[in-house]
Amino acid sequence: MRSRIRAWMKPASERLPNPHRGRTLVTPSFLYKMNERKRLCRRVGIQTVLPDAANKQSVHAFAQRHRIPHPEQIATYTSVHEVEWESLPPSFVPKPVDLSLSEGVFVVSNGYSVFDQEPFNQSIACEEIERAIKRRARTTEVVVEEFLGTSPDLLDDWKFYTHYGEVSLIQQVRRNNSRHEANWKVKEWSKGFEGLKQSRKYRIRYDESLDAPERADELAALAESISRLLRTPFIRIDLYDTARGPVLGELTFVPGGGQVFNPVSDKRLGIAWELAEARLVEDFGSPSTNFGASGP
Repeated sequence: MRSRIRAWMKPASERLPNPHRGRTLVTPSFLYKMNERKRLCRRVGIQTVLPDAANKQSVHAFAQRHRIPHPEQIATYTSVHEVEWESLPPSFVPKPVDLSLSEGVFVVSNGYSVFDQEPFNQSIACEEIERAIKRRARTTEVVVEEFLGTSPDLLDDWKFYTHYGEVSLIQQVRRNNSRHEANWKVKEWSKGFEGLKQSRKYRIRYDESLDAPERADELAALAESISRLLRTPFIRIDLYDTARGPVLGELTFVPGGGQVFNPVSDKRLGIAWELAEARLVEDFGSPSTNFGASGP
């Protein structure tokens, strides 16, 4: 038998190289699933694969439809040059409708630009917002939202990694009233808000001394509720812990920053993704995503 197997096998010099030879693959893998989603978006177009969660108007409509607490929209304009600055309240947040992160975002508290640490300058804001829109946005629209912070400080950003109704990881980001990541701090938490050791590399300084939020249980419950509504195996849900309770910030189907976790965390998050896909197939027949104007 062995002689027949040896005769059937090609000589080593003729075999195709195995790029994974000698390498232990973490399976399932959160990084692989995330890159798979990105590849699919590139092949068939992101709008075909994923809903437009970066669009502030879409997220606003979704939150209104499901009565999810979200920042009040003070006004919307077709372009930054149409903004009626004099009619706005003392505190507000102008931002491009079609961008995520803090691109082109200004936070104004009682006439003071929180990011820039100086009085708000309309001309500078117009230039920065227009530059951000030209660089990446698909529309020139600008929305002005309420300021959620406690004057003059920004609230911490609570980023929930969720898998169809289950929270698998929480990231706390404290911006320290700065636009520059070098001044930010980050910490990871479990679903039950137990502090975790750092599981991935950050450009932001990791700080284990950061405190848990005042409304921890309410934040986690809202994140899980939104995740179930969206019917997706993974989405990151950004929330704020405000005086009136948890408030929805952003929804992110493809977070930036690499998402390269250590092998243990990568496997744990990958398992959570696959289990979520299995639950979606059991409940709906496919791991579909429910978002947009036609949601339940």
